[in-house]
Amino acid sequence: MSSEAAKSAPSAAPVFVPSPTPPDYTEEPANTDGQQAVMGDQPDCHNDGTASGIGCENLWHDQAANAPHLFYLPPSKHSGRLLVFFNGNEGKPHPDLTIYSFAASRGYHVIGLSYFAAGDSAKINGCDHDDDRLGCYEDFVREVLLGTDNCTHVACDELKINKHPQDAVVNRLLKALEWAAAAHPGDGWERYLTASGEVDWTKINIAGWSNGSSFASLMGMLFPSVGRVTVFSGPNDGKGNSENNWVSADYIQNVPGLTDTRFYGLVHELNKAEVDDNGVITSVLYRITKNWRKFGMGQPLNASPFYFDPVPGESPDFGNAHMLISTNPTTDYAAAHGSVVYGRECSKFDDAHTSCDEFKGDWIGYDAAWRCVLGSGDASVNSTPVADAGPNQTVECQGAGGANVVLDGSRSTDADCDVLTYTWTGPFGTARGRNPQVFLPVGTNVVNLTVSDEWSSSAPSTTQITVQDTQPPSLQVTLTPTLLWPANHTMVRIDAAVSSSDSCGGSRPTVVLTSITSDQADDGTGDGDTAGDIQDAAFGTFDRSFLLRAERAGNDPRGRTYTVTYTACDASGNCTQRSATVRVPHSR
Repeated sequence: MSSEAAKSAPSAAPVFVPSPTPPDYTEEPANTDGQQAVMGDQPDCHNDGTASGIGCENLWHDQAANAPHLFYLPPSKHSGRLLVFFNGNEGKPHPDLTIYSFAASRGYHVIGLSYFAAGDSAKINGCDHDDDRLGCYEDFVREVLLGTDNCTHVACDELKINKHPQDAVVNRLLKALEWAAAAHPGDGWERYLTASGEVDWTKINIAGWSNGSSFASLMGMLFPSVGRVTVFSGPNDGKGNSENNWVSADYIQNVPGLTDTRFYGLVHELNKAEVDDNGVITSVLYRITKNWRKFGMGQPLNASPFYFDPVPGESPDFGNAHMLISTNPTTDYAAAHGSVVYGRECSKFDDAHTSCDEFKGDWIGYDAAWRCVLGSGDASVNSTPVADAGPNQTVECQGAGGANVVLDGSRSTDADCDVLTYTWTGPFGTARGRNPQVFLPVGTNVVNLTVSDEWSSSAPSTTQITVQDTQPPSLQVTLTPTLLWPANHTMVRIDAAVSSSDSCGGSRPTVVLTSITSDQADDGTGDGDTAGDIQDAAFGTFDRSFLLRAERAGNDPRGRTYTVTYTACDASGNCTQRSATVRVPHSR
């Protein structure tokens, strides 16, 4: 197992009993546009130049993509989110994917959407051989999603979705929702349409497997108000034959606040592994993991990839990872690609390799990983998140009477791996985000964190951050004059220029005259027998003018030195002393 593997002990969790549950209902796309076929005849598919129907196989053949949509209902029909799932290969949804029924059990209305991804006429994998390979993937997918004439690459010569944009994914989804709301009015599908009859993207999550992950990724980027994008075994769009030279497709990039926050992925480590004639297996996992990192799904914005061996009934602490990588040892390279959505290992596919005819082995314990990468579909199945405001901190004052401190909510958890919002309160007011920077004053500051997912909020977590001031203020002292001559016993006015500053800021340091000393006795031998050589000095105050006598001992060739000392103290009690001198030389 990788060094990035789980380090914490898994916890027990309710065992999901997986089964490829049949959908609650299905419908061909051709029958969702208000023009029901009669005796196999679609009235809106006549070849008279005015055909407006969806799924007109007589006109658009494989690009009509008329395999049935699959519809699954959650336990609670009148709340929650919709999960739109893009299957791989030809874009045909198949009910043998256990992930559909699992998502429904997690509170989602689910639509396994029928769409065009590949066929005899054109296929997204054709971009693998295009001269502009890195740009081809996006252009192909964009045309299928939107119905616009985006793809002018050789791989798209026969792609004609722009000729019948009613077959584009966005319109197919709209019509599927309209059909479901009308045909099954008590099942809650109308929730996902706005008052003006458009798709309400704010209530939708998107997922895709294999080639479908390319469509799910770009759709999530084109419609950034979606709640989450989950990718299984993909996307692997890009070019290169090693981890060092792999280059991601053009559309694969980090969109801050979207791909680095709301994109999650699950893949088996042997996904699409290559096998030579000697049976040596070479991993090509980098094609996916480097793309995921390019989205921002890994460090430094999120936790490292989480490697785990799934066990039924166990829920690892995924540690806020967005990249989950299965190391399940019973899954071989041939079954790895589909195992993460089937929940079992497929031993025999159909002739088109779009559906599994036979499975082998026991169910794989992917329920905890599915729960994490899909998130919660409804409040009724949601787990309340747990806030962690981080450990107590002590930091040094930086200026303005306090310090800028980066708060750390990264230890907060959500058992469903739901996207969290972070609300901090403290002396600064309110701040948001996982790691906001706030200003805190000198002293002990109590900071509270509450985290929320779409459905609930945590109890507050508290941390104490002490901003201490341990650095003394600076102090500069300059005296004028610094030389007294002639030594005629007269009193001379000395003026002090004193300045002080404190790196912590806040109130100005307090400066006082601390002492004035002479290295000769005040009335010693050989100085003229004159007392009171230091006069007019108010010690303990900010006195900057006083009198010193121009006198020295005649029998001391060094002359006399007066030492003047000031003390500066800041509000935290840190003090600095600085001295300056005035000399009376023995002679000139």
